[in-house]
Amino acid sequence: MAKVPPAQWSRSAFSTRTQCDLQVNNMCEAFNRAILGLREKPVITLLEGIKHYITVRIMKQRQMLERYNGEICPKIQVLIEKNKRDAGGWMATWHGDMEMVNFSVTNETDKYIVNLTQKTCACRKWDLTGIPCAHAIPCIWHNGLAVENFVSSYYRYCSVSNIFICL
Repeated sequence: MAKVPPAQWSRSAFSTRTQCDLQVNNMCEAFNRAILGLREKPVITLLEGIKHYITVRIMKQRQMLERYNGEICPKIQVLIEKNKRDAGGWMATWHGDMEMVNFSVTNETDKYIVNLTQKTCACRKWDLTGIPCAHAIPCIWHNGLAVENFVSSYYRYCSVSNIFICL
């Protein structure tokens, strides 16, 4: 593994610019499973099957989003709610800065440092995904703020074009 750059295999070296909750490529595996029955077909039949699969998937997503009223993508909102539940065991300690953005959180076993302005946590989940982790949420609550305000803009509804930025 020494020959492969760590940015390609270690979360500690992943770029934080992507702000994506999918750091591994499971989408390829899901797509390959979806077209499994088509792979043995002639090329034209294969391509028509892929076109049909993608069209149906896009339409299902569109219909689901037409019924959705939230400001943040539905799947991301589910993750936020899970992180809120997981945050229950963490205790935030403010570091005394004037802006009230530097905290440490502990569950009596582990300890992480959180910065609300930079939207970072020592676990790097918030840095990598743009979704506040269970460690950041108690810090946000300590300031009496809404967790949803700290979610990356990539996951927000764009009212100008009536689309979600990221699905």
